[in-house]
Amino acid sequence: MATVNSDAGSAALVWARVATDAGGRIELDDLIAALGLSRSDLERELEAECLGGR
Repeated sequence: MATVNSDAGSAALVWARVATDAGGRIELDDLIAALGLSRSDLERELEAECLGGR
């Protein structure tokens, strides 16, 4: 029964997204730039975090 409820919830979520999607999309690089960052900034930050965890 839990699987049926989970599947019904997932289907409802999909239909809600389809019904409210206006079709607008933004490129990832445009979003990053809008946040005042660059892809290389994020790559350096990720590398620093990964190396810091060693």
